[in-house]
Amino acid sequence: MIFILQFVVAAILSASWATATASPGGFTSSCSYVRFWNPEDNGAEVFQYSPYLVARCKDKNNNDVCSYLPLMYCVAHVQGELRAQAE
Repeated sequence: MIFILQFVVAAILSASWATATASPGGFTSSCSYVRFWNPEDNGAEVFQYSPYLVARCKDKNNNDVCSYLPLMYCVAHVQGELRAQAE
């Protein structure tokens, strides 16, 4: 399951979305403790809901901020393929 989630996140990160504040090298170069988290997972269940991608990132004042992205809103099923979904 983790392999599938890593594949999905790789697809999301490789999408060419332009943002004014994107870090060179992607978020993994400027964030730490990057992980998947599912608030409804009790440790034994298969993910039934899309988990969150969570990371500790610095804000513009260099303070640590816990940031998260619900993957259910980032991925679309298009003609049998998972693809990054634009906002």
